Order: sequence, then C-alpha cells, then structure tokens
Amino acid sequence: MINPEIKNKGHESPDGLPRYRLLTGKDDAKFCHRISEALALGYQLYGSPAATFNGQDVIVAQAIIWPEVQQKQDS
Repeated sequence: MINPEIKNKGHESPDGLPRYRLLTGKDDAKFCHRISEALALGYQLYGSPAATFNGQDVIVAQAIIWPEVQQKQDS
C-alpha cells in the first residue's frame, strides 16, 4: 500500500507508472483507497467518473492523469 504522506510533485510520474491511468473496480472502500493513493502521489482526476451495474455490483471507473500532461493539453 502506498503511504499517502508521500507526495511526488516532480515532472515524472512515480515508480514508472503511466501518466494516464484508468482505474476501475467494484464501488467499495478499496476502490476509493486506490483513488486516494493516486491523488496523494500527485495524480489529478481527469474527466467524470463512470459507473455501471454488472447484475451484482456497481463497477466504477475514474481516469487520472499526471499534472504535466494536463498542462500540455491546456497550452
């Protein structure tokens, strides 16, 4: 588990992770912790979340992006 106290504010995404990520999973505390950990690393939410129902669980998706990518797109 990533320590939320550690924040990487450099120009490179941490630990070789991609600059764009789409996190998906069952809508539960574990998924929320995954999003929170990514935000603590320095990722930003990108776009709106999506949700669907698979007949048993709500499945959610949230795109996250490393800030440098967002800055380039805004230019």
